[in-house]
Amino acid sequence: MNIKKSLKTNNSLIINILLFVVPIIFNRLGYKRFSKVLLFWPAIWSKN
Repeated sequence: MNIKKSLKTNNSLIINILLFVVPIIFNRLGYKRFSKVLLFWPAIWSKN
């Protein structure tokens, strides 16, 4: 149970980091490159 709880907290931490980092990447790369990543984003979210 403790391992599962720690995994959940790690996932939320990773998600928070991604939510912070992704807009920075978005600004750096520009929309055209990033739109390709956005196409795969729902698949990443569904796995989590």
